[in-house]
Amino acid sequence: MIKPGLSSAGPAPRGQAETLTAPPPQPHPVECTLAPCLGRPWGWVRPLRVALGVLVLAAFGLIFTDAWERVPPEVARFLGSTQLIPSLLAWVAGAGLGLAALLILGATWMFGRAYCAVLCPLGLFQDAVWRLRQWVRPCKRLPFAPEATGLRWTVLGLCALGAILTGGLALAWLDPYSLFGRAAAHLLRPLAVWLGNTLTPLLHAVGWSDWYRVESAWHWGTATAVVLILSTAIVALAAWRGRLYCNTICPVGTLLGWLARRAR
Repeated sequence: MIKPGLSSAGPAPRGQAETLTAPPPQPHPVECTLAPCLGRPWGWVRPLRVALGVLVLAAFGLIFTDAWERVPPEVARFLGSTQLIPSLLAWVAGAGLGLAALLILGATWMFGRAYCAVLCPLGLFQDAVWRLRQWVRPCKRLPFAPEATGLRWTVLGLCALGAILTGGLALAWLDPYSLFGRAAAHLLRPLAVWLGNTLTPLLHAVGWSDWYRVESAWHWGTATAVVLILSTAIVALAAWRGRLYCNTICPVGTLLGWLARRAR
């Protein structure tokens, strides 16, 4: 009978000490988590965030490109009310209670930049551009870039000053929700109208008779040119460094990032 902890090779020769061997490792009990298939606790958060992001991005894209007015107005108003800057401006103008803004600021103070991760359509669009770029040309990780603190606070200060002097008109050109809405309405909506008009005969042939052609939404002008330039720049930055716009220029990202750091 071999004593526990001793070598099974028999007694050691005279003059040599018996060597102890470590007991065989015992298997650890399986930890019960909410996501056992993902291998670690809270591993379900990222897939949930991705799923919610896809749904939110699709919903906002639909309401801004819906030339056929299929989306109920109540849905469009509700989605718009979930955004930080419109909620703040409505509260300042006395047209709302700013409830969404309070909820967003409270959630940021408790959980970090959850709004940026799940509810901001422009941020989600940049994530989609980065994913597409990863499929075309994979990159293991983003290169480190120091925080442009001076630029971020300068932009935020100018936006706040512009909001005071112009009643929010200047802020609307850098607010992520407004930027996404303009890009979708000026650039994506005409493409959706063209595609829908092209598919109208096919849809009628398969029995979808309530589908109809609509007038082209493409109107070239100064506003469209500015939106095209800004959108091209954001897409290029997203393909190069992911959410670079969010982390350097976006006034909402600066404000929520500062609040999230104070919460930690």
